[in-house]
Amino acid sequence: MIFEAAKNRYILDGQDMHLAYGWVPWQGKDDLLRFPDLKTPESHKWDDEDGEEFDLSNPVTETRQLTLKGHIIASSYAEYKSKHLALYMKLKSPGERILTVPDLNESYHVFYRSNPVAEKKSIAPFK
Repeated sequence: MIFEAAKNRYILDGQDMHLAYGWVPWQGKDDLLRFPDLKTPESHKWDDEDGEEFDLSNPVTETRQLTLKGHIIASSYAEYKSKHLALYMKLKSPGERILTVPDLNESYHVFYRSNPVAEKKSIAPFK
């Protein structure tokens, strides 16, 4: 099948997103590779010297927003709606989710904030 490569690409709370929800990634890994910004560290301006001295002994990073784009693959409109609802319910369930990306050998603590753009496209008409 054309979507076999989508298996085990993104794991949400231990479930393969392709197998559980028919989700096939389109974009998003770039956000995972980007380093988070540093929070502005404590600083002090000395009256008798130029510039500012920063405390860099314990740098802290900002949280970052991640946008994953993908498609839900289904053989019927009913199957699509079922998978779409199941993914939404999983994402909005209480607490943090663990998103694992085996290609990067990393796991991330994530939570659902919004769905900024949702489009319905079909490759072929549902039967």
